[in-house]
Amino acid sequence: MSIYVDNLEPLIMANANSSDEIIIISGFFSIDIIENIAKKGIPTVFYYGMYLRNGISTSYYNSFKKLEATYPNLKINIPIAYHVHTKCYIFRQSGVTVNALVGSANASTSALATTANSELLTPIDSPTDRLFLDKYAADIDSASVHFDNPIIIPSAKTKALSVSAKRAKKAPKSWNNYTGNPFSAIIPLYYMDKGKPIVHNVDGLNWGNGPHSSSSPDMESVLPIRKFHITNYPLLIPFNGAVGSGSGGKIQRMQSPIDMTWDDGTKMKMVFQQGGVEVPSKSNRAPGAAYRQYPKALTSNSGGEELGVYLRKRLGLPSNAIVTYNGLRTYGRDYVALTLTNAGNYELDFSV
Repeated sequence: MSIYVDNLEPLIMANANSSDEIIIISGFFSIDIIENIAKKGIPTVFYYGMYLRNGISTSYYNSFKKLEATYPNLKINIPIAYHVHTKCYIFRQSGVTVNALVGSANASTSALATTANSELLTPIDSPTDRLFLDKYAADIDSASVHFDNPIIIPSAKTKALSVSAKRAKKAPKSWNNYTGNPFSAIIPLYYMDKGKPIVHNVDGLNWGNGPHSSSSPDMESVLPIRKFHITNYPLLIPFNGAVGSGSGGKIQRMQSPIDMTWDDGTKMKMVFQQGGVEVPSKSNRAPGAAYRQYPKALTSNSGGEELGVYLRKRLGLPSNAIVTYNGLRTYGRDYVALTLTNAGNYELDFSV
């Protein structure tokens, strides 16, 4: 029996290429993985297992509709008799299961494309075990409904905060605003400077205007993560992993990519990055004591250009333009709402 702990997405795709029917049961998911499999044209049934525990957002529900409309070979079901946290990939030929993989890896980029040893899949080689897995899949199917069944209700969007078109004389409503939801935070796109909201010329939305930027002609952007977010949303922002901490070596902090869905349906690979708040803080811990370091920013995984171009398009600006707070007020929103929908999957709302 083999055990796979790396290159899991290519493993799934290789097995899909050699089958004529695919069944995927996964607690959580990302739209891009489902679509990459559906693109192959092979009849595929996907089961989103954790609806009863986590629900489904409106944007993901609409993405399901778009996927099935685009790929007639794809069917998306949701178990409603009980929650399902298993991860099973079943590949068939002529109605017979010829290969199957089970383990910890959800059908998401954050699981299948993460760093080595973070997730595990192992093949089911025994004919007896494959028959058991076939029965298990049949049981899941009998406990499920199609995602557009009226019993499946997507969650409502959070009402947006108003943004005054006049110059702010005090901190805007979006500054230090606690939503009351531990999995959804308001991320201001500005800073407060001497009591006034400003967008820095060389940081945040205009990060690419600083000396640390690349040579891209497009303006790079990052979304700032502040101490307020770490303190009030400890379940929303993951702390940085630590690697390379050998004797005398420097600890490197790292994060795996996450799958982001914007309010307009745009999909973007993003990553929490840079070293920010430390818990406990350096002044409140003994030398050499353990601590958690949280990220300082959130940006597109391929570099800040993708995020910068996208936000400027929403704002109606050229891809290399400097964003100002006046520009945000004119648009009608000076923040984004970040929501954790399931493991490794987030949503960002910039709607007005």
